[in-house]
Amino acid sequence: IDPTPEGARGHIADDKGVVAKEFGPTSHKTPVRLAVQAGLPFRIHIELEGYEPHEQVRTIKEGEIVVIAPELRKAKATLKVTTTPEGAQVSLKGKLLGETPLDRNDLAATKGELVISKPGFEPFKQKIELVAGKTVEITQTLKAGAKYGTLHIRFKGAGWAEVYYKGTPLGRAPNRDAFRVPIGKQTLQLVNTGKTPHLKWTVTCEVSEGETKTCTTALP
Repeated sequence: IDPTPEGARGHIADDKGVVAKEFGPTSHKTPVRLAVQAGLPFRIHIELEGYEPHEQVRTIKEGEIVVIAPELRKAKATLKVTTTPEGAQVSLKGKLLGETPLDRNDLAATKGELVISKPGFEPFKQKIELVAGKTVEITQTLKAGAKYGTLHIRFKGAGWAEVYYKGTPLGRAPNRDAFRVPIGKQTLQLVNTGKTPHLKWTVTCEVSEGETKTCTTALP
């Protein structure tokens, strides 16, 4: 018994599956040699971490020498992903693997960022490592994402301001293109740098989903 690569272990069983002899580790210099009963079928099982198990059934004649030297195939990694709700896309290192519930047993060993995404929900990201012959299971409840509406800011009389939402710049008002803001009652920060000292104030606007609102303000 001389598989490739070296270091495999295993056993020989009779036709009823009863293990007769165990062996290991194998070596090309000194292959494992076992005696079996002639004329009766026997099953040989070979395994090595990181490789797919190998099995075959053989029968040997009296006085015959049989060489069993399979080339073991590298095992694949398994990834199982379950989400609530289902139907989320699963990507690993930027490659789409499928939708949840996902059960892939044909993946190469690798490390990288797993991303679970579904419209209307916040994406979930996690660093994972896939190991040949092993299973990684992930169960995740997705969080509902923020819903957005659009908003115009107009001035009573002349005026303009740079507009910020929680420190994030949205642009200058009055605005031709509507700002995209989460729905609900939102407070925006406005800054006019045309005067010294700069004018700073806030305006609270109601933002609705699927509707463009107009919010009116004035220079303080």
